[in-house]
Amino acid sequence: KRRMNEFCTNEIERFRDAWRVKYCEKSIECDFAGMRLSGIIDRIDMKDEELSVLDYKTGSYPLYTAKTFTDATDFQLEFYYLLASTLGRVSSCGYYDLKDSKIVPEALLEEKLAILESHIKDLLNIEDVNFEMTEDVKSCLFCEFKIMCGRE
Repeated sequence: KRRMNEFCTNEIERFRDAWRVKYCEKSIECDFAGMRLSGIIDRIDMKDEELSVLDYKTGSYPLYTAKTFTDATDFQLEFYYLLASTLGRVSSCGYYDLKDSKIVPEALLEEKLAILESHIKDLLNIEDVNFEMTEDVKSCLFCEFKIMCGRE
């Protein structure tokens, strides 16, 4: 009950600040650095002509500092930023911490986007990868690469 009250209070404040929920569970595709990206964004809010991307979290989520962001391995918000940018100007991205009913903004978005672009370019330059689709479709159920290989 306490969490729901805090969540509702936070939502009322966002509403007073003129933010409105524009999309929930929005499926989007785009191209970035020579790669096709696709994803489903939990929530996109709009205020005037600006978008705010929110990813709901009930558990832990990665937080990077100016000292640790170069070692980042989690780029979920950066992917969502790129996807949502196809809809308009994204002014912020963050995790919506449902346990504490607070929005935690991605503070190093631009820096992590540069790292992500570099990683993607490195991946696209790899030529010696021997990748073949498996014949056993059951193996694909939990495969983390099924989107990249195109198997439905």
